[in-house]
Amino acid sequence: MDWREEAELSGNFFKGDSGGKVYFATQTPPYTQLQEDKINNSGGHVLGRWDHAVSDRSKLSLQLYYDRPALIC
Repeated sequence: MDWREEAELSGNFFKGDSGGKVYFATQTPPYTQLQEDKINNSGGHVLGRWDHAVSDRSKLSLQLYYDRPALIC
């Protein structure tokens, strides 16, 4: 019996800052309000996979995936 194995691990992570000026409409003069925002965001994902060939016609696979969406604070 020939046992062959393969493994893979890949991922992507990020972290960053951004900022800007936002003008909101108001009901009192001067009818606008300026707000400066700083946004911190981060996120990423990782994928792991393991393949095990039991024979030429049979294969066992295990795959795990984790995702952390962008968080905006």
